[in-house]
This record gives sequence, C-alpha cells and structure tokens, in this order.
Amino acid sequence: MKVSINQIITEGLRCPNSIINFKDRDSGAALNLLQMPNATGKTTIIKLLAATLSGQIRNWSPNKIKSFKSRDNIFDGEFSLTLSIDANNNFSEIKFIVRFDFEHGKVDFNTKRSQEAGEEHGWHPPRELRQYITEGCVDVFCFRGDKVQDLIDKHKEDAEVTIKAFFGISDIDSFLQEIKTHFRNTVAQGSSVNNRAVESKKILLGQWEERFKLLKGKFDDKTTEKTRVENELKDMKEARGGVIAAQENGAINQLAHSKAVKDAEMNVQNSSFECWSALKDPFLISTKLTENLYLIRGILEKMKLPGGSRTFFEEMIEKDENCICGDELTEAKISHIQASIESYLGNDEINIVNQIKEEIKIAHNNHNNGDNLKSLFSDLKKSVTARDLARIDELEFLQDAKDQSGTENREIFDNYKAKGIEDDQLERALKTLSKDYKVSAPNQSNLKSCNSYIAAEGMITQLSNELGVMSNMVHDVEANALLNKVILSARKNSLEKIKDRVKILTNEKILESLPAGSEIEINKFEKYLQLGWNGAEQEEGSGAQNIIVAYSFVRAVLEEAAIEFPLIVDHPFTNVDFPNRRYLGSKLTTLMHQFIGFLIDTEREGFLQGVNESGESVRYLSLFRIEEQNKVFIDKIEKLEEKLYFKSSNGILCYDKKFFIENKMGKY
Repeated sequence: MKVSINQIITEGLRCPNSIINFKDRDSGAALNLLQMPNATGKTTIIKLLAATLSGQIRNWSPNKIKSFKSRDNIFDGEFSLTLSIDANNNFSEIKFIVRFDFEHGKVDFNTKRSQEAGEEHGWHPPRELRQYITEGCVDVFCFRGDKVQDLIDKHKEDAEVTIKAFFGISDIDSFLQEIKTHFRNTVAQGSSVNNRAVESKKILLGQWEERFKLLKGKFDDKTTEKTRVENELKDMKEARGGVIAAQENGAINQLAHSKAVKDAEMNVQNSSFECWSALKDPFLISTKLTENLYLIRGILEKMKLPGGSRTFFEEMIEKDENCICGDELTEAKISHIQASIESYLGNDEINIVNQIKEEIKIAHNNHNNGDNLKSLFSDLKKSVTARDLARIDELEFLQDAKDQSGTENREIFDNYKAKGIEDDQLERALKTLSKDYKVSAPNQSNLKSCNSYIAAEGMITQLSNELGVMSNMVHDVEANALLNKVILSARKNSLEKIKDRVKILTNEKILESLPAGSEIEINKFEKYLQLGWNGAEQEEGSGAQNIIVAYSFVRAVLEEAAIEFPLIVDHPFTNVDFPNRRYLGSKLTTLMHQFIGFLIDTEREGFLQGVNESGESVRYLSLFRIEEQNKVFIDKIEKLEEKLYFKSSNGILCYDKKFFIENKMGKY
C-alpha cells in the first residue's frame, strides 16, 4: 500500500490561508520543497498535519487548540488534509477536515472517504491504514531535523519505540496490562477464604494499587510535560540557531564548537571503556598473585598435565579388542578401567585448564599491566579535561553570540537556557518515577517510601500472588504466571527478530545511499541505533551520514511493514556541510516516492545544486504572508502567470521554480 499527500488547506490558523498541492513520483515529482519566511508557520503546518493524520488533534486541550488561532481577529479556522491511497492498484482518496472553534477551544473532526461521499463525523481512515497512522507511527515519517539525532542517541529510545509502534508490540504491552488488571481483580474479589491475614493482605493490596495510580499519574503528567518542553526546546534551539547564523561565520563556528564537544565526549567514553576493561583483569590485583600462579603453571607443565584424557581409554574400550599392554580386554578389565577413568580429565575440562594456563602465561609476560593501567587513567584524565575545555569554549562562543544580539534576541538565549534546566529536572523526575527495583520487606508497609510506579506495580503483582495462594487459588496464580511468561517471551523474541531484520535492511539502504567507502553502519540495534564500522562503535557519524542513517531507517521500517508513506521533514539538512548537502540533493529523489521538505536558507546552498544535477522533476513551493515586509516578493509574483501562484486574503503560495531559486525566505 502506498500513501501520498495530495493537498493541504489552511484557513484562520497561525499560518497563511492557502491551498497547497503536492506531487509524488507517479504524478511527476517525488521531491516537494517548501520555503517560508521566519514566523510564517512551518512548524504549525507540520504539527497540524501529524495530529490530523493520527486523529490525535481530537484530544488536544482547549488552550492548545486556541494557540493555533490566526493573528487576525477571527473565532474559527479550518485545516484539511487529502491523501491518495494505492492498495494493489486500487486507487482511492480520503480527506480529513478539522474545524476549529477558537472561542471555546474545541475542534470538530470529519472524514470524507471519497470525492463523491459526504462528510462523516469523526476520524475514519480505511481499516487497512488505521494501524499505521497512530501517533507513534506518524512520528516515524513526519519529523523535525532533531529526530535524526534522537534515533542514534544512546539516552533515548526512539528507534525501539518506532518498532513497537509500527509492528504491534505496543499493543501487546496494553494487552498484558489488561491481563494483570483482570488477575488482580479476580484474586481480590474471588477469595472464598475469610480470615484476618487474608483481609489484611487485601487492604495492603488496595493501598498499593492506590499508590500505583498516584505514581503512574505523576509519571504520565511528567511525560506529557517533558514532551511539551522538548518541543519548546527544539523551537528555541532553532530560533537561537537563526540568530547565530545571522552573525558573521556564526553557523560555521557553532557547528565547529558543537562537533568539538561531541568528539571530546566520545573520547571520554572510549577512555572510560578502556579503563573499565583493564580493571576487569584479575591479574592486576597483585604482582605476587601472578608470580605464584605462574609457578603453579610451571609445575603443571613439568608433570605434563593435563595430559591424560579419559577419552583415550573410552575409545580403547569401545573400538579395540586388546589393551595397550597387548592383553585381551576382558569384561573384568573393562569394568576396572571404567571404574578408574573418572579420575582423569575429559576433553572439556582439559580445554578449560589449558586456557587458564595460557592466560597465566600472557599475564606473566605482560607484567607491566599496572603501568599500562596508570597510563589509561592518565589518558582518561586528559580526555575529561579536554571535554571540559571544549564545553567552556562552546559556552563562551554562545555568550559572545548573545552579546552581539539585540535585546529581543538575547532573551532567546536566556529562555533556551532556562528551558534546558527545566528539561533536566523533568528527566530526573521521570527516572525516579520509573526506577525498576524491588521494594524491600521492611518498606512494604511504608508506601510513601516508594516513588516509582514500576516498583509499586511489582508490589501489586507480588501481593496478588501471595493473596491467591492464601485464598486457595494456587491454580489461578500458576496459570497467570505461565500466561505472562509465554506472552513476554513471544514479545521479546518478536521484537528482537524485527529489530534484527530492520537493522539488516537499514544497512543495505545506507550502502545504497552513501558514497563508496563511507565507513558507517548500524552495529547494534538496542533501544537506539548504535553506529560504527566493522565492529568498532562510534557515537555518531558526520551530519550527512546521520541523515542517511535516519532516512534509511525510516525506509527499512516502511518496507518491512509493506507500506509506503511520504517522508515529511522540517530542516532536512541541519549540520551538513556544502559538499555533502550537494551529494544528498542529488540522491534525495531516489529515497522515497514522495519527499516533503521544509527548507531554510542555510540549507539551500549546495543542496539545490545537487537537486538540479539529479535531473529529477521537483515541486518548488514558496509560501509567505501578504504584509509590507514581503512587498518585494509580492511585486515579483504578481508579474507571473496566474497559474503559477495562489493568492488568498492573507497569503501567497508560488509554484514557480525561478522565484524559489532566486529568493531566500528565512534562516530558521
């Protein structure tokens, strides 16, 4: 199944009123590039598109809905999204229409299943499409530039969350939760035993259930808040980047400082790993230990041990008629040999002992390991110092950039810093609320000492099992444990197999997309994509490599799910140098059947040349408001043929390639 975006209509929203028509490969252009001046509504369009497609816009709060209101004094608005669907050459079209009531903070969601059909209230995508346009799935192919980093960040789980969303693993988690709830209710309500111990256990179970609800509610609230803060941070980072890019060599210097910090942090990580690996060597405990072990090894060598293997005697009994002395192997002799050979080492034991001997020899020959360890710790100390200096240099650069800015722009730097502190605080709170540990026996009656919903849920499971046993429901307890074990095992195996398959597919697509000799691949697929080459790990690649990895991952996920979606990206080439932007521009049209990129000025140079060199047809779109500061654009467009632009009450959309190439719109 192939899904394309045909049209977006906006009216009465934070972006200009417009009708934007897109193309895909079948209709003449796989690549759609949209440029807009600062504060015109790029982010607004992407957020509305994603939330409408997934239907999540129906769950928005009144305040969030009101935040999308146009700057004009109006009380309603509309956003519509038209999709074309090709299911085995059966073509259809579906349209989602969202009408905004800004006065009351409400939306009215309607679906039109075909051009001929009327509107139906609610979100009604085709059944075969529904599972692929949940919020988690839409985030896979509709993302901002930061998503690239999130997939390879070892502190995040976006890559694994993608797999869970697209292949139904998240549904298994929901199913397991329902089983747990049903079992707890069965145990709590189904007991025929009535004594003080059982009643006390029920009361304690009820208290832990209330504690769990409280902590889980806090976790969900903090998670929602964290998502909001992260999105605000992204917006602020883009705004700060735009201010810096406006300064002389600002973007280049910022990229250099950012790279220096990341490289220094990677060196600390590598040095730490080397030190930790060295500390695992037991021979570093003391030189005397190594000397004594080497002495024992010498004695074993002198005695030719372990040299006698019982395998020799076992084979002799089985295959030979005579003993090694020449006498016939009688039943009595065979019985005697069989009774004696247990004292000899078997092949497995011999291999182990020989390995130990070899390790002792290596350790003795490398008697200066202690000096080597000192050297490793010295290198670690140097790398930590270098990292700290790189961070200081970056902070000084940002402070200088702030000092060169106007009063309004300085607030952008301050707000970003404050929002970063808020984000860190939320991160710590979420870690506390989701810490995985077992509540100790003394604290099982002290519920307030538990601040993790996972630990609280563990207590509920434990108490439910104990209550089941006390209530003569042992069979139910065992059946529930077996069912959970089977489902968890199937879930784990399925997740690992899908991740392995997606890793292979992603690496194939990386190989297709990058120039020959590019040493980057996915080494391991954990909760994130661990990059590296030939077994050696690295934190990240170049800007271009990271982008290709992200786009290849999206393509692999969609291919494995047997569905095609457009790739919709805000800032598609952030942190990519000129030569690589040019290369990516020449390759981009081959990656997806439809690519919609919201381009900024700093990404144009190099990229547009590459796109032109590809020879592919491209849809160029320029969207801006009708206002005095854009008069120069308006004058140029009104000289074009009318079919090359669309003019609304407050905005103009231009489809002219020449206008797009010759006019820059905004830095961020």
